[in-house]
Amino acid sequence: MATASKPVTFTSDGATCAADLYLPPDFDAGKSWPAVVLCHGFTVLKRSLVNEGNYFAAAGYVTLAIEYRHFGESGGEPRGRLFPLQEVEDVRNAISFVQRLPGVDGERIGIWGSSFGGGIVSYTAAVDRRVKAVVAQAPILDGYRW
Repeated sequence: MATASKPVTFTSDGATCAADLYLPPDFDAGKSWPAVVLCHGFTVLKRSLVNEGNYFAAAGYVTLAIEYRHFGESGGEPRGRLFPLQEVEDVRNAISFVQRLPGVDGERIGIWGSSFGGGIVSYTAAVDRRVKAVVAQAPILDGYRW
């Protein structure tokens, strides 16, 4: 079942980050919903996460698919700049954003990333106690060796 996403933005270290928000089909802001932040890989953007966004929303998660600063619709110069600790900070700010959404249980936040995003969510989970679950799909954990 496809869920319509809503474009949203959040701020990370002064830059505007673009994201797509997916809500469960029976979403009710008066209830308490778990949330998941989705993180893209090195050569793709949030639009590559539509299937995952729909899947998690259909499973009952408030879902936020983000673009790191310097990528896609997000702000920041130079374009395409890749600095992993900045991407980690973007994920942490996305968590803060999603925690403030009506209906989200701020104690049930998960993060999911694929490829480069898998490495980013692994590091984020190690430094941010708010993360209660992490999935790193085919993560890049050592960019130099890779």
